[in-house]
Amino acid sequence: MKINLAYHKDMYLETILPVAEELKKRGHEILHNSQGGDVTLGSHLADLQEWHGKTPLVFLDHGVCPRNESKGDFKILINMNAYLLLSGKYYRRLLNKIDPSYKEYRVIGHPKLEYSLSSQVPRDEVIKKYQLDPGKPVILYAPTWYHKSRHNPYSHGTIKYLKTIEKACKEYNLILFPHSRDFKIKYLKYASHLKKEEKVKYYFSSADLLISDFSSVVIDFCYFNKPIIQITDIIDKNISRMRKNPSQYIKFQAGEFTKVRQLKKTVKKILNDPDKNRSKREKWFKDIIETVEGSIKLSADTIENYIK
Repeated sequence: MKINLAYHKDMYLETILPVAEELKKRGHEILHNSQGGDVTLGSHLADLQEWHGKTPLVFLDHGVCPRNESKGDFKILINMNAYLLLSGKYYRRLLNKIDPSYKEYRVIGHPKLEYSLSSQVPRDEVIKKYQLDPGKPVILYAPTWYHKSRHNPYSHGTIKYLKTIEKACKEYNLILFPHSRDFKIKYLKYASHLKKEEKVKYYFSSADLLISDFSSVVIDFCYFNKPIIQITDIIDKNISRMRKNPSQYIKFQAGEFTKVRQLKKTVKKILNDPDKNRSKREKWFKDIIETVEGSIKLSADTIENYIK
């Protein structure tokens, strides 16, 4: 069997590559944005739309977290008769609300997260690499993407507050990983930040605290059940601007909500009580990601059975 991988950015390839590697081990041929595939696997709606009508389609979402654009994506994917690889119960409920009769799906968990577990960077290596203070907590700041346009409904990224965030965390080890869309922004020189080719998920086990907003990184980090702070300034502004349609935004809480001006106080409070919100983290993770271990194999099995 020939599996065509459809992607226009490396971030979308990253999602489907673990499954593709498993299928390759089983003797299947892997193509990249090429004709002649028996099935096309993609993690972004626009990538699969290019192959609609040419091959059967399989969709594996590149970022798993509650967000309302999934409703629109699912409607289009259903119309294309794509087979949906869902991460957990949350997406199954969402799909059933849209079309209870649609059965072309399976809950398979989170292959990308499973893949990252074998590549976690040890804490002492992180300390050495970035010349951090081994006696201080390591804080990972990983926001979603930021768009200057006030009319972009899904841009909640808080990178515009970097200067304030760095000042709030100057007593700790702060590691920054911008969204791939925001790497062109000029960052302050005293921020330790990961290179674009590095993977933020590989640093989860080394971090004592994640600061983000409403990125899928928040849900992934819940696997380790360590403290999370979510900066709410931008999403609150978006909700305020869209009073007539506030349901357009999903303000899920897997950590401690804070305004950026209160971040310093919030960081201190959370580091002093790391078990706060533990039950919230567990709840969101179990609902959105049904399984991690074994999800790569299950995804490959499902694709093989789908094409038979």
